[in-house]
Amino acid sequence: MSTAGHRPWWVYLSATAVLVALLWIGWSDFMPRVPREVVQDTIRGTIRQTIQIAVQFVGPALLIGFLAAEVLAFSKSRRKA
Repeated sequence: MSTAGHRPWWVYLSATAVLVALLWIGWSDFMPRVPREVVQDTIRGTIRQTIQIAVQFVGPALLIGFLAAEVLAFSKSRRKA
């Protein structure tokens, strides 16, 4: 060490190079080995399913909540009048 508590610049450079190499090796090991078309079809299918769920469940739930809030607001306004 050149001074107490400080390391030379090449130690940091070496550690960074090793870290990048390990990340590169690890990432390339876990990359999917499937054709691009399969990945695109899977993404499209997931988006399609998400839209279907939103239309089938979330939309009606929001509509019911809106109608319930309107009925409550209407009944409160009728009580005050």
